Amino acid sequence: MRQLDIIVPCYNPLPNWAETIIVYLNNLKKLLSFTELHLYLVNDGSSQGINSSDLALLKASLDNFTYISLPKNMGKGYALRKGVELANHDFFIYTDVDFPYLEESFIQVYNALLEDKNDVVVGIRDENYYLEMTGFRAVLSKLLKLINNKLFQLPINDTQCGIKGFNRNGRDIFLKTVIPRYLFDLEYIFLATHGSNIKLTSVPVKLRAGVTFRKFDLKILFTEGSSFIKFVISSFLQRSK
Repeated sequence: MRQLDIIVPCYNPLPNWAETIIVYLNNLKKLLSFTELHLYLVNDGSSQGINSSDLALLKASLDNFTYISLPKNMGKGYALRKGVELANHDFFIYTDVDFPYLEESFIQVYNALLEDKNDVVVGIRDENYYLEMTGFRAVLSKLLKLINNKLFQLPINDTQCGIKGFNRNGRDIFLKTVIPRYLFDLEYIFLATHGSNIKLTSVPVKLRAGVTFRKFDLKILFTEGSSFIKFVISSFLQRSK
């Protein structure tokens, strides 16, 4: 039987998050009867939303569950690297704690890893996804896609989609990322594209109904702006070697 590690970062989750995970994974278990699922949940220094009853419910409901708790908030990229370091099977998918994409989309990512022997599979959001965002956030997302295409010359411009899969080759590249917060996705796709023999592809994914988008924090925008500038400089230095 194949084994799939699912790595999920978690920071101050919304109510009923544990129940959402259980329902989603039970649905996947029925659809992927040939695969054993392992959930790695990384608590990224949450100050609220996670309690002992949630963890007890997950442990009782899931066959394979590993919980990792960071003492303080370090960022999504940092948290995912901690989870991926512990995950040790042949296939890996990371996504958000609310599992925002349809089960069918999740399975498309997984099947692309299995059927085509891709090292990295990137989810690509459709236009309906952007209709669910606030106008400012949608503009930023589309602007980054343009920059990814023109400035970084990436074959996949939607680097920030919240679901990606990889095999052990792709895992090695993922663990080379260093950006602690949201731009780690961009860094990952850049590293997988430049200077490596990674086979990379994309699949379209669709948002589940009723998914809640968090309010955009301007503090994060300024922090990520600094990370972006540093990344632009390092990427040009790497390509000039």
